[in-house]
Amino acid sequence: RLNALSLWLVFDSLIIMFLSMFIDGGVNAGRTSHAPSSTINYSSIDVMFFSLHIVGLSSLLGSINSIVTLLKSSNLSIINSFLFLPPYCWSIFFTSVLLIISPPVLAGVITMIISDRHSNRPSLDPLRGGDLLLPQHLPWFLGHPEVHISILPAFGLINELVSKFSQCIISGRDSMLIALLIIAVSGCIVRGHHMFMVGSDLDTRSYPTFPTSIIAIPTGIKILNRLATIRSSRFSLITPLYLIIGFPFSSTFGGFTGPIPANSNIDTILHDSYFIIGHPHHAPSSGAIYTISAAFYTYWIFFTSISFSDYLGRIHSGSSFISSNPISFTMHSLGIIGFPRRIYDYSIILFKFQWFNSLGLIGIRLSVIILSLIH
Repeated sequence: RLNALSLWLVFDSLIIMFLSMFIDGGVNAGRTSHAPSSTINYSSIDVMFFSLHIVGLSSLLGSINSIVTLLKSSNLSIINSFLFLPPYCWSIFFTSVLLIISPPVLAGVITMIISDRHSNRPSLDPLRGGDLLLPQHLPWFLGHPEVHISILPAFGLINELVSKFSQCIISGRDSMLIALLIIAVSGCIVRGHHMFMVGSDLDTRSYPTFPTSIIAIPTGIKILNRLATIRSSRFSLITPLYLIIGFPFSSTFGGFTGPIPANSNIDTILHDSYFIIGHPHHAPSSGAIYTISAAFYTYWIFFTSISFSDYLGRIHSGSSFISSNPISFTMHSLGIIGFPRRIYDYSIILFKFQWFNSLGLIGIRLSVIILSLIH
């Protein structure tokens, strides 16, 4: 019942968010969620904030349900029960913990903004004496953990798939658990690297620099463990394995670009450039897509009893890998030469870069079409 309530709350929040676009002449509430724009007297902004409260409550209830289910999964003690859980359950557990910790902070920010709007309490409005940086610090406490919330289930699922096709336990099982724990903890304390350009002194910027760079270590441990598992087993190359092999490649090369802007001095140069968005496109986004597609090929027949075309599956796997990497590499190249993000136009000098990027996007769309035809 708790899980069903969580799903219904998500559905309700989407409806309310959609309705906010038709209130007060369709004011774009998404662009007015920070002061001083959030002080504009439009009801659509209140409706938008109400929908965010609902979806935060949904995440909280669903996470509590998942954690209780995992801890009560056996008659052993909590510690032993947790240690014997599959790797995918580990990732769901840590994801649920992050969803319990981070959304309440965003709910507090929303409540403070509503208080600024409907009372004389200037919490976040700098024009009335409020704190200028607080409305950036607190939302980023959710903003960065949500990156790990989106990729941690993929980390656990790829471990399950590697173990399934290798027909053996994942190599370094305990180190994988510790790596997930370090990533989950570090994800909550590195929010400051999103705010290197707010005028903080060098000592203040060094604190988020260190844990951000540390995240690369447990990520590398997981990649090496997966490669060691694959190396020590014998299997025939089938469609899901092409995507599973592509996952370490994407995580490795995409992960290299993570610690680079984590240095505050380098981020000063690369800030708001295409290099910054190249990293999440290469590592988390591509990795999640590869994992979801590999799981689709693996478990599709179990859910539907319908087999898929292995020939089309291999074409989809190859086209996804070939198309996704040019997009990310092009973004890094554009960022290095100084092309800013959020710019829809560009110089003719950058035409080859943009053409290469668009070509990769077309390939991704074609691969999605192929994926819809495999069954």
